[in-house]
Amino acid sequence: MTGDELSGDPFIRVDDVAMDYRVANAPVHALRRVAFTVTAGELICIMGPSGSGKTTLIHILGGLLTPTQGRVVVGGRDISHLTDNEASAYRNSTVGFVFQLFQLMPYYDAIENVALPLIFSGVPAPVRRERAREALTAVGLGHRHSHKSGELSGGEMQRVAIARALVNRPCLILADEPTGNLDRDATRTIMVLLKQINTGSRVTILVVTHNEALSEYAHRTIRIESGELV
Repeated sequence: MTGDELSGDPFIRVDDVAMDYRVANAPVHALRRVAFTVTAGELICIMGPSGSGKTTLIHILGGLLTPTQGRVVVGGRDISHLTDNEASAYRNSTVGFVFQLFQLMPYYDAIENVALPLIFSGVPAPVRRERAREALTAVGLGHRHSHKSGELSGGEMQRVAIARALVNRPCLILADEPTGNLDRDATRTIMVLLKQINTGSRVTILVVTHNEALSEYAHRTIRIESGELV
């Protein structure tokens, strides 16, 4: 299936988005009038070299940054200029994040790490544990729920992170270099898992990467260099 075969109105619309910073009084143009759409249910790779602006873009889509100009709509909601409280609620209800460095709490076991987002959703403790256990089972780690991160391999830690991203049942997963710290076999395991999640649940997934090999798992690839789509 290709992106063209997916139907419906755009789930994500990025219109004329720019992001500027100032570093030592010099302007830095992280993004320059970027525009594209994503259909619900797509798995997309966002590719580009280091410093190209791809992480800035994913942070804007995740409600972590406010663009300098332009408009971003996700699921029919304009997220371009959310307040801090609105951005927190958007992230908690809509987005699951997966990071290169896993971002697991080392003193928590797997089930406690996965359950963390549910605390901010006000889910009672017994329900949190049950949903976290279900998410870990979904990524093939039901037997490792009591292990802490120091007892897991890199690939297993990333699967715990993916379970954490899934536990709030988001409609969008943003994965920033999710295989950057993994070897080839673990990379394949993670990408096959993301593909299965995308196919099975129809969750929209955007994967930021500089690894060309990951494009084979995506419906399509968006390329960005020096803040511009190419």
